[in-house]
Amino acid sequence: MKTTLLQKDIKKQELHHYEGRDGNACVVYLLKAYVGSDKPNWEAEYIAKGFEPYELEQVALGVYSAGEHQEMKAHAKRHTERTGEQTGTMETYLTL
Repeated sequence: MKTTLLQKDIKKQELHHYEGRDGNACVVYLLKAYVGSDKPNWEAEYIAKGFEPYELEQVALGVYSAGEHQEMKAHAKRHTERTGEQTGTMETYLTL
């Protein structure tokens, strides 16, 4: 019996694979939200407390492959519309 890949599955498989330090790895994109960024001057308030910008409190919203860029943008937009919080992405890798 032959199975066909759905377009959604194909996008999930669009990963950049490479030989990492600990074996086969792939690049993924983490969508994150900055907690409390719905307040005016939220970034300045954190910096005034002595935090570096990369130390701002964050929560993970999802992990996406390179092929899921549009889905990631849509998720970020929905989160911002619902909570007012700003979002960002981080490129990282997973060892398989």
